[in-house]
Amino acid sequence: MISPKKVSSNTTLQQFRLLDFIHNFGSITTIQARDELDIMSPATRVMELRDKGYNIVTELITIDTVKGRHSKVAKYILLSDETLKAIV
Repeated sequence: MISPKKVSSNTTLQQFRLLDFIHNFGSITTIQARDELDIMSPATRVMELRDKGYNIVTELITIDTVKGRHSKVAKYILLSDETLKAIV
């Protein structure tokens, strides 16, 4: 069983990784967050960051899947960057 403290710490680390990626690359998609940052529920992390005051907008974009189909995914963009203010 995972202790609540460990879950909280993991959540905080995921929030930081997400913000760091957006800060460095301008945006991140759901697919990128899952594949590159190992964040399986990026929408939840974005919601938590919004609750902490980060101005993150969601844009739906169309991507081509590996099988050649079109799929809509979320693209998250940080509008006001306060240089990764402390996550507490």
